[in-house]
Amino acid sequence: MLAKAGILEGKKATCYPSFERLFSPRVVYSEDAVVIDGNIITSRGPGTAFEFALAVARMLCGVPAEQEVREQALID
Repeated sequence: MLAKAGILEGKKATCYPSFERLFSPRVVYSEDAVVIDGNIITSRGPGTAFEFALAVARMLCGVPAEQEVREQALID
């Protein structure tokens, strides 16, 4: 959806496997689980949902909030 809307143009991003073919040549594809480029956060799919949520917490509330969530979820 973000690629189709042109939001990823000139950005580094990731997506569900095989959907990268829908990216324009101006999107820098990464196989990382979660990619942050500016204020855009992308992830690879359902298996990366918690990592995505931690990235959102970090971007919106800062590293201390991310650490608190990690600790409460018992994630090292």
